[in-house]
Amino acid sequence: SEAFHKFTFMVKNIFKKIIFSLSVCSEFQVQTDNMYVGIAMLVGIFVSSRIMAALALLGSAVGMATAFCIGAQRHHIEQGLWGFNACLALLAVQFFFVITKKSFVLGVVSAVVATMIQASIFSPSFTFP
Repeated sequence: SEAFHKFTFMVKNIFKKIIFSLSVCSEFQVQTDNMYVGIAMLVGIFVSSRIMAALALLGSAVGMATAFCIGAQRHHIEQGLWGFNACLALLAVQFFFVITKKSFVLGVVSAVVATMIQASIFSPSFTFP
């Protein structure tokens, strides 16, 4: 049916945008705008630590969700600009603390706070915190 095909196309398009945004958040460390570089960065983190790779994706997702909730421009969110600082903040907390429930919550809170600070200076800056 035509409605089903439209729905599946829409879901695939949304999924591609989410994957692109999450991977681009990680690749801004090398200042390129290419999804494949972001995926390569995540694979590198995954080879080093599966937990840190999952936390990098979580940090990016938290930053994107926070930016969405505060009303950031949609195309900046889709470009991955709002997940970068959140990703680094969450990874930093989990890198320096033993991973427990409290440190996990602290990491997520730090990702939200990093995004809020980023929003307060009205710029999707890359390496602010």
